[in-house]
Amino acid sequence: MNSILSKLRKIKSNIDREKYFKFSLMLIVIFSFSFSLFLASRQQVWFDESYSIWITKNKTISETINLTSVDAHPPFYYILLNIWGRIFNFNIMSLRALSIIFFAVSILFIGLFVKKIYGKKVATVVSLLMVFSPFLLRYSYEIRMYSLASFIALISTILFCKIMKGGGRKKSFYWLYYGLSVLIGMYTLYTLAFVFFSHFIIAIYSVIKNKDYKIWQKEWFKAYLFAVLCYLPWIPSFKFQLENSASSGIGDYFSFNVAKNMFDFIFFYKPGWEYPLGFTLIMALFIFVIIKRGLFNKKDKKINRNFFVVFWSAILPFIIIAILSQPFILKKPFFVERYMSQYIILFYLVFFVAIARMLLKVKDNKAIISIVTAIILFTGVSNLASAGNFNYQNYRESNAGDNMAKISTICGNHPIIMDDIYLFMELEVYNKQCDMNIFTDNHNNYGGGYAPINKYKKRIYDIDNLDNFYVVMNKDKYPEFTGVYRIENIKGIEFSNLSMYKVTK
Repeated sequence: MNSILSKLRKIKSNIDREKYFKFSLMLIVIFSFSFSLFLASRQQVWFDESYSIWITKNKTISETINLTSVDAHPPFYYILLNIWGRIFNFNIMSLRALSIIFFAVSILFIGLFVKKIYGKKVATVVSLLMVFSPFLLRYSYEIRMYSLASFIALISTILFCKIMKGGGRKKSFYWLYYGLSVLIGMYTLYTLAFVFFSHFIIAIYSVIKNKDYKIWQKEWFKAYLFAVLCYLPWIPSFKFQLENSASSGIGDYFSFNVAKNMFDFIFFYKPGWEYPLGFTLIMALFIFVIIKRGLFNKKDKKINRNFFVVFWSAILPFIIIAILSQPFILKKPFFVERYMSQYIILFYLVFFVAIARMLLKVKDNKAIISIVTAIILFTGVSNLASAGNFNYQNYRESNAGDNMAKISTICGNHPIIMDDIYLFMELEVYNKQCDMNIFTDNHNNYGGGYAPINKYKKRIYDIDNLDNFYVVMNKDKYPEFTGVYRIENIKGIEFSNLSMYKVTK
C-alpha cells in the first residue's frame, strides 16, 4: 500500500512540475511578445519595411508575386503579409505583430525542444534568455521575412533532429514535415539554403560514419527530393532574380573585421568599430569556454546526440558563407548582417543552453557567469533600444514618420515633388493628406526595391505645368531649376535627414 501511495505521490509531483513548466513557458512567451511589441512601438519604418508595405498594400496576390519576382527575395512572406494586412488594414503595428508572433512562437518551440533534451529547468532558463537576445529582438518586429525565416530555421532543425534520431510511431511523417519546412523556407529567404545545406552535410557525415550508403532509403533524402520537386516552378523566377535584380551594394566580403562586426552585433548590437579588439576577443573567449564546458559531457566528451545537430546547424552556415564570401569566389559580396538572422537563432540556442547547464550544474563560478551574461544581454538590449532601426550601412536614422508629420503641417493644397525614390517610399507610407509625387527624368521601369513605383499614379516626368509646389530632398541637397523658379527655404521647422523648399514660378 505504501509503495502504491509513493508512486501516486511521485506521479502527482511530476504532473505538478509539468503544469508549472507549461505555465512558466507560456508566461515567457507572452512576455516575449509584449517586450518585442514595446520595442516595435518606438521604431519607425525604414526603406526595406516600406518596400514590404508597397508591394502588398492595395495589391492582389498576383501583383505581389510579380513585384517580388523582380526583386531579390522569394514571395512567401509577402503573400502572408498581403493577407494579414488586408485583415488589419495595413496598420504598421499590426504588420510588425505578424513578425513578433513568429518570434514568440519560436521561443515556445525552443522551450519544448530543450525540455526533451535537458529537462524543464534548463528549458525555462533558455527560453527566458532568448527573450533578451539583442540581434534576434532587432529583427523580431521588422516588417520583413527575417523573423519568419528564423522560425523556419528552428523548426526545420528540430524536425531534422527527429529524422536523424529515427524511431517512433510518427516517423513516417517527419520526412514530409521536414520537406515542407525546406520548401517553405526556400520560398521565404534564399539564405535559408545554408541551414538546409548544413543539415545535408550532417546527414552525409552520418551515412559515411555508419557506412550505410543507401541514401535513397533515408528519410532526409525523401524530404529533399520532395522539396526540390515542389520548388521547380519557381526556378525560372529565381534564375531571373540572380541575373537581373537590382543590387543594393551593401554586401561585404567576409573578413576578420566583418566577423568582429558580426560578433559585436550579435551580443551587443553595436558595429565592430565601436568596441576595441581586445574587448571582443575577451568576450569571444568567455563564450567559447561557456559553450565548451556547458555542452560537452565530462565523462565521454560528447555532445548530446540531438544537440549535436543543433550545434552544427548553427556553426556550419557561417563557415560555408565565410568561404563563399571571398573575392576569388564571388564577383559581388553578399554578406549582410540581417541575412544572418536565421542562423543567429540557432547560435543563441547553443549559447544559452550552455549557460543554463553551467548555472544549474557547476558549483563554482556561478556568480561570474550570471553577472557576465546579464551584462552582455543588458548592454545589447539597451543599445538596441537606443539605436533602434538605425541603418549602419548608410548611417541613416529611421524617422520617416516624424518627418512626414512635419511635412503634413506645411503641404496644404500644394503638391510635393521628390526625386529620391528611397526617401519617397519611406515617407509615402506615413502620408495621409499631402499630394506626394515622385519625379523621374525618364520612363524606364525600375527593378528591385524601386519596382513598385513603375506604375504609380503619382509618378511624373516634368514639372512645367506646376506653378507652386514643394520639393523634398535629402539633407543639404538643393533643387536645380531654371531661372523662372524662385526657391525659398522652409523656416521654423527642422527636419531630420531631409531638406524641404517652397518653389514658385
